[in-house]
Amino acid sequence: MDKDVSNLIERLELFEERLGVRLESLSATITGYATVYVRVMGELHVHEGMKLKQSTQLVAVIYDDSGRVIANVDNVYFKEKFYGFEVFQLIFNLGDPPPPNMAKIRIYPKEF
Repeated sequence: MDKDVSNLIERLELFEERLGVRLESLSATITGYATVYVRVMGELHVHEGMKLKQSTQLVAVIYDDSGRVIANVDNVYFKEKFYGFEVFQLIFNLGDPPPPNMAKIRIYPKEF
C-alpha cells in the first residue's frame, strides 16, 4: 500500500533559478512491504526555450528528524538529449526495516 509523503518535499528554488530550470508536479510516496521504497516523481522544465543550458544532475536527499542524511539518489539529464521537459522518477531503497524518522526530502538541480 502506498503512503503519500509529498508534504516532506523541499525544493531549492535558488538552485533551480541559477541553472535556468524549474521542478513541477512533484510527488513522493512510500511503498513496499518487506523492503521499503520511496519514489519521488515530477517534471524537469527549462525556464526559457526548449534546451538545457548545461547538462544537469537532479539530486534528491532524505533527512531524518535530526537533520542527518539517510539516503540519496540522483539522475543526469544531458543538454544534447533534453528537449522541453522530462518526467522523472527517483527511487530510494530504504531497506528493511526502513529508517524510523524520515522528516524531509530535499530535491535540487546541480550542474553536471
